[in-house]
Parts: sequence; structure tokens; C-alpha cells
Amino acid sequence: MAVKGPSEVDPKHMMRGINNVGAGWHPLVRELEAKLLEMDQSYVLDQIKEKFGGLRYYATNSTTKVDYAAFHALIQAAEGDSFQICEVCGKQGSLKSVFGWYKTLCEDDFDKVIRDRQKEMTEHDHGGQG
Repeated sequence: MAVKGPSEVDPKHMMRGINNVGAGWHPLVRELEAKLLEMDQSYVLDQIKEKFGGLRYYATNSTTKVDYAAFHALIQAAEGDSFQICEVCGKQGSLKSVFGWYKTLCEDDFDKVIRDRQKEMTEHDHGGQG
């Protein structure tokens, strides 16, 4: 059985659970956590989230024996990679503007999000009458 990373130990925790980001980024988070755990098995995950279309992973290493720069370079690399991965499905994605919100999405999920949002706006404008 694979070792669970900090985001999967208590996935219901509002700010630290892997479910705080889309399923498309879960493999990226798991890969990052495996690398971080190799460096520091007791590091603390402070927060995981999506912000401005990219992954944000806030963690603190637990000991001064860990190379701080290398530890955080792994995090920065994963955060950068997230801008190429659809947060919804995990396919190749790019940063998109969705009615003023930034999301990293593939073309299929971008189209779906736009259609769903337009439908919501139409229903709202017509008092839920569609």
C-alpha cells in the first residue's frame, strides 16, 4: 500500500485536503508529496488550494536538516506545472479566463464550464424558467 501524503491523511480538512483542488491535479499533488516525504517525513502541510488558476501548496519543513531551498523548489516546480494541467481532468491545459475567474483547463472542460455558466446566467435572468 502506498504511503498517504499529508493532503490525504485527513482529506475532509477544509484547507489541507486533496479535495480542495480539482481531481485533475491530484496526481500532481501525490507526486509532489512523495518527493517531499522523501526529504522530510514529518513536514507540515499548511494549506492546499487553487489561486489565480494555479496550484498553491503551502508547507513547512520540520527540521533544519532538510535543505530548505530544495524542499521549496519542489513545491514551486509543481505549482508551475499546474498551469499546464487541466484541474478538472488532468489532460493538457492552459490558463483561461472564465467570466473573470482564472482557471487552468483543457479545451473540453473550458467549453463545458462556459456552457454551464451561460446556462446558469440564463436561468437566473429568467427567474429559473430556463
